[in-house]
Amino acid sequence: MPNPAILVIDDDPSITTTLSSFLKAKGYNVTVANDSDDALEVVAAGQHRLILCDIYIDRLTGLDILRAARERDPDTRVILMTARGSVGTTVEAETGGAFDYLAKPLNLKDLLAVIERATRNLAAPAEQPPAEDLQ
Repeated sequence: MPNPAILVIDDDPSITTTLSSFLKAKGYNVTVANDSDDALEVVAAGQHRLILCDIYIDRLTGLDILRAARERDPDTRVILMTARGSVGTTVEAETGGAFDYLAKPLNLKDLLAVIERATRNLAAPAEQPPAEDLQ
């Protein structure tokens, strides 16, 4: 089975560029979003079963993206990442259904291990009607 498509969301273009290059070199199809509006648009399309998302983006947070993605498809696996973690966001991420929660700066070897664990037995996205309003 081919590697699933990954949506990488971060408001820092240097991070999305680095992660995109790294993951593409590992055989993943990567889509990048650098703000929450673009991210929600891509999430609504439903083509990504794996999302790697920063907690602090712009007007929305990674927790908002997590809720939107899980509402669209409960089987979507979302890995949240942050340089400014707190107990509160960790608990909210876990109770919201995040697959994992990683601290920045990311160790790419560890990130790859989490992604490989997240993609085990991950089927292709099911055809679903477009979501009405994910915001």
